[in-house]
Amino acid sequence: MIDALDAVLQAMEDFPDDEELIESACLFLERISERRSIQSNAKRILEEILMAIEGFADNASVVSSSLGILYILSANN
Repeated sequence: MIDALDAVLQAMEDFPDDEELIESACLFLERISERRSIQSNAKRILEEILMAIEGFADNASVVSSSLGILYILSANN
């Protein structure tokens, strides 16, 4: 699963303007963060989801899943 997480984060980094990719990536990150700890990649995840929110603030799925990820990251600290 770590390889998948790294691949998703790399895709978000490489294609920041691809709204469909960013939306899918945010949904993926939210789902895996509910099932396992993502703390080891928290800084990188935080950077990517903040960029996603900034780039696609009008996309409800991106914003909602990003806020879910932020909640999970903060609840685990």
